[in-house]
Amino acid sequence: DPKYPEAIFNLGLALRNLNRIDDALKAFRRAAALAPDSPQAQYALGMTLRDKGDAAGARLALDRAAALSRQNK
Repeated sequence: DPKYPEAIFNLGLALRNLNRIDDALKAFRRAAALAPDSPQAQYALGMTLRDKGDAAGARLALDRAAALSRQNK
């Protein structure tokens, strides 16, 4: 289901493990959009952006992940 963020997140993980970074980024961006309160989606997005060489984008996503993680405690 294209509106199920957990499935899209898991797809992103699988794609990242296959080194399909661009496809993984699309999946993580979609998962983060569907579940904006998910620190896991933001973290995965940030780490994948880092792998892609987008330091600024990675920092933004990782900062969001940290903030969301603090809120969820």
